[in-house]
Amino acid sequence: MKKEPDTFIRVMDKLQHFSNNIFGDNFNELNNYFMETNAYKEPSEGKLKIIDRSIPDMKLDEI
Repeated sequence: MKKEPDTFIRVMDKLQHFSNNIFGDNFNELNNYFMETNAYKEPSEGKLKIIDRSIPDMKLDEI
């Protein structure tokens, strides 16, 4: 088995990018995001898509 740290780093970078986009106000919003990204599929069924989302602006009095 060959050790390839660059592969590990690429996978961790993709995972971090994907997880930064996981947020929502309810189950349906998150579930729809996961379906759009193919997160529920096995790698043989579909490639994981990274969909960039922006966190809605929050007002300080809402925190």
